[in-house]
Amino acid sequence: MISSFDEFTIKHVSREQNARADLLSKLANTKRLGQHQTIIQETLHSPSLDDKIVGVTDNEDLGWMAGIWSYLKEGVLPEDKDKARKIRMRSAKFIIIGDELFKRGISSPLLKCLTASQAAYVIREVHQGICGMHSGARSMATRVLRAGYYWPTLKSDCQAHVQKCKECQQFGNAHRQPPETLHHMMSA
Repeated sequence: MISSFDEFTIKHVSREQNARADLLSKLANTKRLGQHQTIIQETLHSPSLDDKIVGVTDNEDLGWMAGIWSYLKEGVLPEDKDKARKIRMRSAKFIIIGDELFKRGISSPLLKCLTASQAAYVIREVHQGICGMHSGARSMATRVLRAGYYWPTLKSDCQAHVQKCKECQQFGNAHRQPPETLHHMMSA
C-alpha cells in the first residue's frame, strides 16, 4: 500500500502523550472471552480516507530559507559580496534532503526547517493543540526543537504567542502586592 503514495511520514507518539490509545491497546491485548463488553471494536478492511493525499505542501514563499535554498540547490549567491559570504557561512549548517531543508545540530538530529505559516501552525499545536498544555515560552521552544522543527525566530515567536494567548494571560500569575515607593538601602 505504501508504494501507491508519493510521500508519507510516520510519527511516533509516546504513551505518555497518548494515554487513551495506550489504555485501549492494553485492554485489547489483555481481553479474554466475555470480558470488556463495553468496548466497541471494529476491523477496517479498507482505508477510511477516499483520497490518498495525506499532506499537501504549500507553494508559499520560502521566506528566510530562500537564500540558503538557492545556494544549496543551484549554487546561486547574491551579487553583494557580504551577503554572499553570509549565505555561504550560514548554509554550512543546513542540508537539503528530498526537497526539504534541514538544519544540522551538534547534539540533536536534523531539524526540519519551516516557513512562517508552518511555524505558526506548529506553535499553535504545541501550545494549545491536542497535546498542548499552555506552557511558557522557553518550555514551548524546547518542545518544538525536541519535536524536530527549526526556524530562526523560534524563541521570539513562542514568546509572542504566549503573550497573545488569552488563557495564559487570564490565568497566569497575578501579582497582588500593592505598589510602594522605592527606598534607598545603605550598604555597610
